[in-house]
Amino acid sequence: MFRSERKIMKILAIESSCDETAAAVVEDGRNIISSVVASQVEEHKLYGGVVPEIASRRHAEAIVPVVRQALVDADCRLSDIDAIGVTYAPGLIGALLVGVNFAKGLSLATGIPLVPVHHLRSHIASNYISNNELKPPFLCLVVSGGHSHIVMVEDYTAVHDAPYDFSFSGLKTAVINLIHNSAQKGVELNKADVCASFRYAVVDCLVTNFIKAAEDLGQKKLVIAGGVSANSLLRRTLAEECKKRDWEMYMPEKSLCGDNAAMVGSQGYYEFLSGNIAGTDLNAFATMSIEKG
Repeated sequence: MFRSERKIMKILAIESSCDETAAAVVEDGRNIISSVVASQVEEHKLYGGVVPEIASRRHAEAIVPVVRQALVDADCRLSDIDAIGVTYAPGLIGALLVGVNFAKGLSLATGIPLVPVHHLRSHIASNYISNNELKPPFLCLVVSGGHSHIVMVEDYTAVHDAPYDFSFSGLKTAVINLIHNSAQKGVELNKADVCASFRYAVVDCLVTNFIKAAEDLGQKKLVIAGGVSANSLLRRTLAEECKKRDWEMYMPEKSLCGDNAAMVGSQGYYEFLSGNIAGTDLNAFATMSIEKG
């Protein structure tokens, strides 16, 4: 009697929440078969930040070739794909709609199941790719863009906010006021010193709150995620604090900290297994709680 081998599940993932158009093919939520990212960073630099209208137009131009390249790099046909995962919240609404509507059309045309994926949950899932042994439950610090959360990841699709969310709006206002007041008085600031001081203040706040949350909740397995998790000072400081306490510490590879579709494919795999399948009425949302996602 022969034992049948478990079928490897392939997820085609699509990400367009901000200024990167990305697609990837991920196997079983852990292995990246292909990952393609078309970045708009250089264009948005001209304006000092991401311009939503421009971002949406560039996504519309790039999404077909990016998805096609991801399939080519993975040596896959659409018939090899088990599900299509797409970021649907949170993010720039126009940018999200490009990815969501493309994924809906692809799902409708092929009959491949469509899986909605929360952007911040995807950032957490980047750790499953980087750390094959990592499994929930664990406490996670998510720092991505304007989002700063400490969440309890009970299971792959069960995430709960811990009561430790915080904002850096006061700190940013203080820096802006310092710059403006110095300019009015004709005082020249050392920009490098200001930036370094800001970074140290932010990292100190993040680490202090994260360690306190872990102690309060009795958690000894800590994970960081999101674009800011690539910061070397944050990674080093948190690793040192965990080592002092003999706690487990996990972080994603730096290449997976920024927006990418591989992380969407990882979370999409677990959402698909949990039965989270969307219909053609799937919409995009600029804001959405990480718990609801």
